[in-house]
Amino acid sequence: MWCPNCKNEYRAGITVCPDCNIELVEELSKESNDDYVSILKTYDADLKDRVVKYLASENIDVSVEEKETDEDTLEALQREFIEQYAGNPENMPQASEVAHTSYELFVHKSKKYEAVKEVRAIIKVETEKKLTEIMEKLPADPDLHQKEEKAPAKTFVKAKDRSNDYASAGTTFLTFGILLLSFIILNIAGVIKYFTALYSQIVIVVMSVAFIVLGILQLIKSRKIAEGIQDEETQEEKIKAFLKNSFTKETLDAMREEGDTDELLFLKQNDALLDALKTEFATVDESELSEIADEYLNGIYE
Repeated sequence: MWCPNCKNEYRAGITVCPDCNIELVEELSKESNDDYVSILKTYDADLKDRVVKYLASENIDVSVEEKETDEDTLEALQREFIEQYAGNPENMPQASEVAHTSYELFVHKSKKYEAVKEVRAIIKVETEKKLTEIMEKLPADPDLHQKEEKAPAKTFVKAKDRSNDYASAGTTFLTFGILLLSFIILNIAGVIKYFTALYSQIVIVVMSVAFIVLGILQLIKSRKIAEGIQDEETQEEKIKAFLKNSFTKETLDAMREEGDTDELLFLKQNDALLDALKTEFATVDESELSEIADEYLNGIYE
């Protein structure tokens, strides 16, 4: 049963949509279905709920189609679990327990780009959380912790953005320092009489000079970083051209195997892109490659 207003699906026995207070219909009209596109398929009910709740906060209405997973799909998933947990069978999940129900989320086609972008960001965060939980459960390994301390995860920031940040900070410090110095000069000249004690005047002069020097240093740093913007943009264009030639939408879609959820497919695609980029551009920082790979994937599925 479907709600003709919010497009949510309900189990048999429910006759009225609890959200819209509208009588349900057995199926939506073809025109209504054509207006909606799929953005996510998952077996994770918690992930489904989080995505729906977050998109709702962004004023994006989501329709959820809930289906019982067929036996063939469950068998295929169980075979994958057997391969994945070959070295750790006691922790192997049962497909019949974790994937008994599939959820497919739909949004109006006018909201597709915005929704897909948000969903991919949510999946990325959820994946990082799960990896962190797994690492926390592993036995303590001093060598592993040392490696992690030596090479902490970095967030890539483009040279243009870093240059702008330094320029903004430098301008702020310089402006404040000049204004403060002008203020104390007027005090010393007797034009205004707010700080008359010599000690206070000296302290403020020193602070003014410090702000001015700090501002100048920030601006110099901004200019040095700006010199590398063109090289970075050229390098980024080469990386994007490589991805465009190596990974078309058809190539990425072909990575989906029977039973794969959208989040699993995303991980496969992201890993494939990163592996190829690290091989082809070995000297480029991995955080930059990861950022470009994410942007490329989001762009492919706009």
